[in-house]
Amino acid sequence: MATLVALKRVLIGFGILVLCIWMYIDIFIHRECESSPRERVFSANIERRILTIRKKAIISAKKVEAIESITQNDVIETMVLTKESNFIIKPPPESTTAKVSAPEYYVMTMLTVFNDRVWPGYENFTAGDLAERDNEYLDTLDRNLKHKNVKEIHLFYIYEDALSVLGRRMHANLHKVVPVKIERPMHMSDFFIYASRKLVNKAAIAMNGDIVLGEGFDKINTEKMRDEKVMYSLSRYYMLDKTSQCNLANMKLPSDYMVSHDTHVFRLAEPLNETLILDKLNYPINMWGAENAMIWTFKFLLKFTVRNPAKVLATYHNHCSKVHGPSKEGIDEHKYSILYLPNANWTKQDVLDSKIAFEDKLSYRMLS
Repeated sequence: MATLVALKRVLIGFGILVLCIWMYIDIFIHRECESSPRERVFSANIERRILTIRKKAIISAKKVEAIESITQNDVIETMVLTKESNFIIKPPPESTTAKVSAPEYYVMTMLTVFNDRVWPGYENFTAGDLAERDNEYLDTLDRNLKHKNVKEIHLFYIYEDALSVLGRRMHANLHKVVPVKIERPMHMSDFFIYASRKLVNKAAIAMNGDIVLGEGFDKINTEKMRDEKVMYSLSRYYMLDKTSQCNLANMKLPSDYMVSHDTHVFRLAEPLNETLILDKLNYPINMWGAENAMIWTFKFLLKFTVRNPAKVLATYHNHCSKVHGPSKEGIDEHKYSILYLPNANWTKQDVLDSKIAFEDKLSYRMLS
């Protein structure tokens, strides 16, 4: 009997031992296989942040793209587990890529309005003709003031009553106008002497009063143009099909090169040589060959690279009225050409050497 009791006690003890071992193993396995409360908190936090990242990856309702990296602008914090199992917040590294904003231009042009005044050489036009031409000039100015990349328009004028026209006819964006009084019709040298004195290291555009700035000007890297001494001298878009309605929408760039360059984009690193500018470019801007002499001067004397990406940068010649200055065909008679300037010594070969073919790409493009 005693033996049976002892055996029973051994079996009970063994069973208890097995039960204890089983419970210990079960606890050990669960401890190894299940996350600790702190780890579960960490996991939950990470999951929540992943969901946040996924939500922020929706850039627009129309376009969803996978984001491979998170930028500083997302303001997403990364969680790091230290050796002491404490959670700390660490921001992502700052981006080393600087944001490049679209250029802002300081435009130089002239306020060319007749305003009931008949200029020499325009006596054969009616008052209605001249008023129609005035409307084109004012429409051009209004369009350029509205251009998103135009910061200021430095407006050269002769007559005080011309400024009063702006107050009567235009009301928006006049804060962009910087009036510049001159005593005679605009000369080519005026643009570049003024830019040398007032607009160094600013993106400048010199252009005729009937040229409307179009597309592409937000893409230019003007700092690179400055550093590499580059000028864009642009051929204009105009009415190729004379049977179509004359408006900007119908204006095109011709397939073959034509010499009219009415818009000049540049950014000076330092003032230009004023003595040289006055010596070579002191003539009216509407004189035949005016742009050719300017381009030649910048190419061969000032050592600029002059390019013509007119297929990328659109400029429109807002001239549908019949009012025109001296004709090209009558040059030998009226002699309103650089070739007849006294002591200037411009030649037809200089005009040919100033040719700049169209380009269909923008070599100095801003990084997007």
